[in-house]
Amino acid sequence: FTGGSLDDYVEHMRGVIRARHAAGKVAAFKCAEAYRRPVTYAEDDRGAAKAAFGHRPGKISPELARLFGNYIFNRCCELAGELGVPFQIHTGLAQLTGSDPMHLAPVLERHSGVRFVLFHAGYPWVHTVAGLAHNYPNACPSLTWMPTISTSAAVRALQEFLDVAQSARTITWGGDCWTAEESTGALMAWRWVVARTLGERMDAGLLRPRDAEALAVALLRGNNLHVYGQYPAVAG
Repeated sequence: FTGGSLDDYVEHMRGVIRARHAAGKVAAFKCAEAYRRPVTYAEDDRGAAKAAFGHRPGKISPELARLFGNYIFNRCCELAGELGVPFQIHTGLAQLTGSDPMHLAPVLERHSGVRFVLFHAGYPWVHTVAGLAHNYPNACPSLTWMPTISTSAAVRALQEFLDVAQSARTITWGGDCWTAEESTGALMAWRWVVARTLGERMDAGLLRPRDAEALAVALLRGNNLHVYGQYPAVAG
């Protein structure tokens, strides 16, 4: 994209993404900006966004760049809602001073029609993600990468999410890996976490074996298909 106004840029972005979605090539939006800035995505400051537009990042202040980012983030949220696809957001381990998932509560409220997949269970703020999943039906706790970080923490997180999330159907997982070997190891770790968690719940009398089996299928496959809009989840 060259030339034009901020509105032209946004419409171009929307057009490209809509076309890709129509071609079946958009499963979700993703924001990994937690490595570079706080996840405090406030309401629009259109004047600041217009002032930042067309300038190289090094030519504007960090604050102006942040406000421009907020503006584009909100347009992406609107488009995710329009297309009916989830919005994945990195939370937790990154810039720890700004990646607390509680910062996203206003976003969950402002864009209530968008499913936000909160990556990495917000680690180390696992309880915060659980609380968000309890209060907001569009907050989907994701244990992506979590078993690789810590299998014991992943078991505790999954137990808590099953206890307090509005629906077990919103709990998902992903490997977040670069190589085939990593992917295999991550999947083995996730299977172990699911088996350990559901085994503990059966031992405590919280699950019957047939319900545990259905829930395992959901956690290993069905919930991802449900959250990403392909098929109904296996268990609720």
